[in-house]
Amino acid sequence: MEKIAEKIQRRRLQILIHSKIYYDFNTNLISDQQFDQWGKELMELQKQYPHIAKEIHYHKEFKDWDNSTGMYLPLQDTLITSRAYQLLDMAKQKGVINEYSKIQSSSRKKNSEKSTGQKNSGFRINSLF
Repeated sequence: MEKIAEKIQRRRLQILIHSKIYYDFNTNLISDQQFDQWGKELMELQKQYPHIAKEIHYHKEFKDWDNSTGMYLPLQDTLITSRAYQLLDMAKQKGVINEYSKIQSSSRKKNSEKSTGQKNSGFRINSLF
Protein backbone atom coordinates (compact mmCIF):
# COMPACT_ATOMS: atom_id res chain seq x y z
CA MET A 1 0.00 0.00 0.00
CA GLU A 2 3.02 2.29 0.40
CA LYS A 3 3.36 2.45 -3.39
CA ILE A 4 -0.28 3.58 -3.74
CA ALA A 5 0.24 6.40 -1.23
CA GLU A 6 3.39 7.51 -3.04
CA LYS A 7 1.60 7.47 -6.40
CA ILE A 8 -1.33 9.53 -5.07
CA GLN A 9 1.05 12.07 -3.54
CA ARG A 10 3.13 12.26 -6.73
CA ARG A 11 0.06 12.84 -8.92
CA ARG A 12 -1.33 15.49 -6.56
CA LEU A 13 1.97 17.35 -6.59
CA GLN A 14 2.26 17.07 -10.37
CA ILE A 15 -1.25 18.46 -10.83
CA LEU A 16 -0.58 21.29 -8.37
CA ILE A 17 2.83 22.26 -9.73
CA HIS A 18 1.83 22.17 -13.38
CA SER A 19 -1.38 24.06 -12.61
CA LYS A 20 0.76 26.71 -10.88
CA ILE A 21 3.00 26.95 -13.95
CA TYR A 22 0.02 27.15 -16.29
CA TYR A 23 -2.23 29.57 -14.40
CA ASP A 24 0.25 31.78 -12.57
CA PHE A 25 3.20 31.80 -14.99
CA ASN A 26 1.12 31.59 -18.17
CA THR A 27 3.17 28.77 -19.68
CA ASN A 28 3.24 24.99 -19.62
CA LEU A 29 5.81 22.25 -19.62
CA ILE A 30 3.46 19.34 -20.29
CA SER A 31 0.74 18.73 -22.83
CA ASP A 32 -2.96 18.92 -22.00
CA GLN A 33 -3.09 15.18 -22.71
CA GLN A 34 -0.42 14.50 -20.08
CA PHE A 35 -2.29 16.63 -17.52
CA ASP A 36 -5.54 14.79 -18.30
CA GLN A 37 -3.83 11.41 -18.02
CA TRP A 38 -2.37 12.27 -14.61
CA GLY A 39 -5.71 13.65 -13.48
CA LYS A 40 -7.65 10.56 -14.54
CA GLU A 41 -5.12 8.32 -12.86
CA LEU A 42 -5.33 10.36 -9.66
CA MET A 43 -9.11 10.30 -9.64
CA GLU A 44 -9.12 6.52 -10.14
CA LEU A 45 -6.56 5.96 -7.36
CA GLN A 46 -8.55 8.17 -4.97
CA LYS A 47 -11.73 6.28 -5.86
CA GLN A 48 -10.15 2.82 -5.45
CA TYR A 49 -8.23 3.68 -2.26
CA PRO A 50 -10.20 6.37 -0.38
CA HIS A 51 -8.80 5.28 2.97
CA ILE A 52 -5.24 5.84 1.70
CA ALA A 53 -6.06 9.02 -0.23
CA LYS A 54 -7.57 10.49 2.93
CA GLU A 55 -4.23 10.22 4.72
CA ILE A 56 -2.16 11.91 1.99
CA HIS A 57 -1.29 15.61 2.01
CA TYR A 58 -3.75 17.85 0.09
CA HIS A 59 -6.65 15.44 0.67
CA LYS A 60 -9.13 18.23 1.40
CA GLU A 61 -8.11 20.15 -1.72
CA PHE A 62 -8.55 17.08 -3.96
CA LYS A 63 -11.57 15.56 -2.21
CA ASP A 64 -14.14 16.74 -4.77
CA TRP A 65 -11.71 17.55 -7.59
CA ASP A 66 -13.04 16.41 -10.98
CA ASN A 67 -9.97 16.81 -13.26
CA SER A 68 -11.63 19.60 -15.25
CA THR A 69 -9.23 22.32 -14.07
CA GLY A 70 -6.41 23.05 -11.66
CA MET A 71 -7.41 26.70 -11.38
CA TYR A 72 -9.08 26.40 -7.97
CA LEU A 73 -6.41 24.32 -6.29
CA PRO A 74 -4.11 25.94 -3.67
CA LEU A 75 -1.63 27.38 -6.16
CA GLN A 76 -0.25 29.94 -3.69
CA ASP A 77 1.07 27.20 -1.41
CA THR A 78 4.77 27.93 -0.77
CA LEU A 79 5.86 24.34 -1.47
CA ILE A 80 4.04 24.34 -4.81
CA THR A 81 5.45 27.73 -5.78
CA SER A 82 8.98 26.65 -4.86
CA ARG A 83 8.73 23.41 -6.84
CA ALA A 84 7.26 25.23 -9.84
CA TYR A 85 10.22 27.62 -9.87
CA GLN A 86 12.62 24.64 -9.58
CA LEU A 87 10.98 22.91 -12.52
CA LEU A 88 11.04 26.09 -14.61
CA ASP A 89 14.71 26.52 -13.74
CA MET A 90 15.46 22.96 -14.91
CA ALA A 91 13.54 23.64 -18.13
CA LYS A 92 15.63 26.74 -18.69
CA GLN A 93 18.88 24.82 -18.12
CA LYS A 94 17.78 22.14 -20.59
CA GLY A 95 16.94 24.79 -23.17
CA VAL A 96 13.21 24.16 -23.06
CA ILE A 97 12.62 27.72 -21.98
CA ASN A 98 15.02 30.12 -23.65
CA GLU A 99 13.48 33.29 -22.29
CA TYR A 100 12.93 32.50 -18.63
CA SER A 101 12.90 36.18 -17.75
CA LYS A 102 9.69 36.56 -19.78
CA ILE A 103 7.99 34.07 -17.46
CA GLN A 104 9.14 35.95 -14.39
CA SER A 105 8.12 39.24 -15.94
CA SER A 106 4.80 37.77 -17.04
CA SER A 107 4.14 36.49 -13.53
CA ARG A 108 4.84 39.87 -11.95
CA LYS A 109 2.70 41.62 -14.55
CA LYS A 110 -0.14 39.13 -14.11
CA ASN A 111 -0.10 39.59 -10.34
CA SER A 112 -0.22 43.36 -10.70
CA GLU A 113 -3.04 43.10 -13.27
CA LYS A 114 -5.22 41.06 -10.92
CA SER A 115 -6.22 44.28 -9.23
CA THR A 116 -7.07 45.99 -12.56
CA GLY A 117 -8.88 43.01 -14.06
CA GLN A 118 -6.84 43.14 -17.30
CA LYS A 119 -5.63 39.88 -18.81
CA ASN A 120 -1.97 39.27 -19.57
CA SER A 121 -1.26 37.97 -23.08
CA GLY A 122 1.97 36.16 -22.03
CA PHE A 123 3.31 33.16 -23.96
CA ARG A 124 3.07 29.35 -23.81
CA ILE A 125 5.40 26.50 -24.64
CA ASN A 126 5.06 22.74 -24.82
CA SER A 127 7.65 20.16 -23.88
CA LEU A 128 7.97 16.60 -22.72
CA PHE A 129 8.11 17.30 -18.94
